[in-house]
Amino acid sequence: MDIAITHSGPTDLVITLTSPAGTVLTLSNRESSAKDNLVGTFPTTFNSVDSLSLIAQESMNGHWTLTAEDVDVGPFMREGLLNSSGIKLTEQVKANSANLPITADSLTNGKQYSCMVRGAFR
Repeated sequence: MDIAITHSGPTDLVITLTSPAGTVLTLSNRESSAKDNLVGTFPTTFNSVDSLSLIAQESMNGHWTLTAEDVDVGPFMREGLLNSSGIKLTEQVKANSANLPITADSLTNGKQYSCMVRGAFR
């Protein structure tokens, strides 16, 4: 989750991401190593409060909601500016078999998939 917020006190912010299934992930809860502004990526530049693995089994299709609030003064837009945000979603399907062909189930029609084959050496 990429984020760029102009704000003089990032430690006042609570930032959440809600999945299409309604799972709420807390990305930041008044925690920030930034002195001003919040520019970076969860979970690489910044540690997220909740693990992004909470949504690992959910469908990635649908509406995602990013919420940022300055808990000291109320609604976020009074004190800061959300300059940009972005989310990169990847879906992994695993299929293991000692025999050929290997069949990957649960794929979605119309989506592009890439394939990686890894051999096991004994």
